[in-house]
Amino acid sequence: LGYIDFLERDMEMAEMNLRSALLQAEALDKPVLAAAGANRLGTVLFNLNQPEDALKLYQKALNYLNNADDPGLGAAIRRNLARVVADDEAAFELLIAAQKKADAVSLPYERAELLMAIASEAHQRGSGDKGVELRYECLKKAFEISNDLEAARLQSLAAGKLGALYENQGRLTEAMNLTQFAIGAAQSINAQNLLLQWEWQVGRLMNARGEKIKAIDAYRRAVFHIESIRQDI
Repeated sequence: LGYIDFLERDMEMAEMNLRSALLQAEALDKPVLAAAGANRLGTVLFNLNQPEDALKLYQKALNYLNNADDPGLGAAIRRNLARVVADDEAAFELLIAAQKKADAVSLPYERAELLMAIASEAHQRGSGDKGVELRYECLKKAFEISNDLEAARLQSLAAGKLGALYENQGRLTEAMNLTQFAIGAAQSINAQNLLLQWEWQVGRLMNARGEKIKAIDAYRRAVFHIESIRQDI
């Protein structure tokens, strides 16, 4: 319930419910539940601009998992910890550990989502060549999983994010191929929130190639998709 409150941006209720859940999990001596509660409460506090309190809760969540086997939760907590630690090198080590935990997750869809989240955090930290390598490794695995599952939304996300990585490296042809694949997958499920991202990406790529007219056309398509989902935003 607290997490639903968070998704609905009711931070006051989210914090209240998650604190209650954490206290109950601790009283019941349920380490996995306590870890999940502390992790989500940390995310609420991070969004309330309280990074130091969020850091303590993420560390607390990790401590609860010392004697519990939940690689997915372990990966998520380490990814969140990497977001709030000050030192880039420490963040990078946490992300590597998160990737190892994610690789051990049995459910392929969950594994792919975790790998993409880790890749996104590596991008945010801007950790040089090591960060690019980790980002590529995670996204490549996620893309392979999505193709095995034939899960269109996952395929679109993984291909689009991988295309963005190639865009950053100036590998425009590969970036364009992946972005067009992402668009096709998103169109198959009418995911306009994804289509606006990838059409915007096509616009940037066309602009980088000097094809201004095609870039403008892509930007217009992105705006169309924004207008289509404006009510939901």
